[in-house]
Amino acid sequence: MSDIIEIFGKKHTAHGLNFYLTHFDLLAKCLHRDHYAFLVGGYVRDRILGKPVGKSVDVDIITTQEPVELAKGFKEILFKTYGIEADIFEFEKKESWIKRNKIATIIFKEGDFRYRFDIAILDAGIKSFFGLRPSPEEWEKILEKDLKDRDFTCNAIAVNLDDVLSVGAQQTILFDPTGGIKDLENGIIKPISYDNLKKDPIRLLRGVRIANELDFELEEGFLDFLKENHHLIKTSARERIAVEFFKLLRLKDSYKGMNILFETNAIYSIIPYLEDIKKVSNQGHHHIYPLDKHTLKVYEYADKILEGDLKDINFDKELLDTIKSQIPEYSFLGEFGTKEAIKLSALLHDIGKPHTMKIDEKGNITFYEHDKVGEELVAKISNELAFGEDLSKFLQKMVRMHLRIFYLRESLDSLTPRAYGRLLREAQEDIYPLMILTVADAMGSKDDEDTMRALEKTIKSILDFKMKNAPKPVEPLLSGKDIMNILNIPEGKTVGLLKNKLLDLQYEGVIKTKEEAIAWLKEEGKNIL
Repeated sequence: MSDIIEIFGKKHTAHGLNFYLTHFDLLAKCLHRDHYAFLVGGYVRDRILGKPVGKSVDVDIITTQEPVELAKGFKEILFKTYGIEADIFEFEKKESWIKRNKIATIIFKEGDFRYRFDIAILDAGIKSFFGLRPSPEEWEKILEKDLKDRDFTCNAIAVNLDDVLSVGAQQTILFDPTGGIKDLENGIIKPISYDNLKKDPIRLLRGVRIANELDFELEEGFLDFLKENHHLIKTSARERIAVEFFKLLRLKDSYKGMNILFETNAIYSIIPYLEDIKKVSNQGHHHIYPLDKHTLKVYEYADKILEGDLKDINFDKELLDTIKSQIPEYSFLGEFGTKEAIKLSALLHDIGKPHTMKIDEKGNITFYEHDKVGEELVAKISNELAFGEDLSKFLQKMVRMHLRIFYLRESLDSLTPRAYGRLLREAQEDIYPLMILTVADAMGSKDDEDTMRALEKTIKSILDFKMKNAPKPVEPLLSGKDIMNILNIPEGKTVGLLKNKLLDLQYEGVIKTKEEAIAWLKEEGKNIL
């Protein structure tokens, strides 16, 4: 890092090409001649550290130009130049000392790459209110104030957009009024001030995420502050909580950040329903860990499996690779995918246990139907954090079905096509995420060698059955309307039962054509009526 930077007090220099991105040339064309724009935040931080630009690129811009206007111009030129379609989202913050504080977010994809530009106003305060333009020297002071109002020193470094373009890139000034570059050199995530964190409490979660991402230490005192003030996170907009939390889930080794959230109790301000798991200190003879530690272990193993860190995983590595290669690619919350959703399902899989715990007359601890209760709680969590319907349904399915492969393992030698067919019909292509969750759950329960080998055998048998009978997603041969017309029955639960039964038979390989489905319905369907 020190090879590219010369340090002079609050300002440093580095060559602009260290920060270059092709799209900056187009963005600069949309910037009016008498306006400024600066790169700030994580993009600048990561380029200083020499991190390569990945396939998910987030850029923060502050500008003296109206942000929505700049974003719309950028969107137009992206389409004209490359045929790229972009989406713009507008936000507005209101503060007592300024008239407006607009933020425009523009998101687009180019091949396998996803880009997000957050464009915010660099406001001149009272001068802006009266329509006056500050001098260049005054703008520099305004920029310094903006940077000092940010979250962490490593994110409070600014670079002039004009200096990082393909034409005319030169040795550029890095504005660093809070000592962020020094903290980057020392590997420390340091708040600019704890008052700044209180002003926008989502920064508490962000600090944990950045430390995890960079493998840096959090400043001494931050964890105590987080432990005492994590309740402030609840005051943030639920959508912001969800996005910042998912940014943590997206990371390799995210279990390290998750451990911090549990150690400081901050996780309970993000997902309050998880707090009850602390009450289950003894899960019975099948478990060696209390429920909260078991939950963290399952999360850790899911994280390692999904991120390819398999050295500690006591399971067939080739089989895991096969399963991972078949995981469906979903999109949740606009910028996240199936991987993050599987990790979250690991965190929530046993959330119903505290509400179903019972001790029978022999002293045995049971959690009957904790999967169903957990599914109901996940629906509430999804609604409260604005996860959206698709993510909510996925998480509910994972929690509802997280025991199903274990049940098959217990009766592996006597499994019938009906048992395989019902599992595959309910899970469909989500059988692969379910397998990942199951292996992580077994590892997190510290299952013994024989039990893990039995699980391998069970999962192989499921895959073999699926490959033989349902290698591709199975579509119903008869619709609900078809069933109603053939049997001359009204709409109702019976139609759904018959449709599911037909799907079971399709997965079992018993019924393969529409004609066979109609014949079965006429012959056997009447027995279900």
